[in-house]
Amino acid sequence: MLDVYAAREEPVGPLEGVSGLDVLRAAADRAGGRATYWAPDLEVASRIARSRASEGSIIATLGAGDITKLSDRLVES
Repeated sequence: MLDVYAAREEPVGPLEGVSGLDVLRAAADRAGGRATYWAPDLEVASRIARSRASEGSIIATLGAGDITKLSDRLVES
């Protein structure tokens, strides 16, 4: 999980002030003991993904903005 940010709109209501770390904590609470990871930037996210993946792994990225740079890094490595 990387941090979240407003793409075009200002966050309002219950989403105002939500961070990527908040989302990660909620996911971890529901992960049933499976690992969850926080990455402060794309470089760390790339290192985490590469260290967890094995031959034949599928890594899906979801996001807006420069998240495509993460998938580009993973394909190149």
